[in-house]
Amino acid sequence: MITKYICELCGEEFTDFQQALDHEYHDKVHIGPAVYQVKPLRFLPKDAHCIINDPRPYPLEIAVPMNDGALVRYSFVGIITPAIKPEVTE
Repeated sequence: MITKYICELCGEEFTDFQQALDHEYHDKVHIGPAVYQVKPLRFLPKDAHCIINDPRPYPLEIAVPMNDGALVRYSFVGIITPAIKPEVTE
């Protein structure tokens, strides 16, 4: 039997468990958010004309603090999965 450990973030395969752990958590190969609450930087104004894939009410940009101390800005590209609206029951 062959045991493989696969990085959940990039898919790299390892035969040694400790190497896989070091890769994911200690080697700083993958830098991730330091916190999971981000700061919205900019929204689409209410009077803006409708655009393709209109982002309202989502922010156009967010700032994400990373665990290495960097602050990274991400921009809205499009909605991947629309929000699920709850069913109305009477």
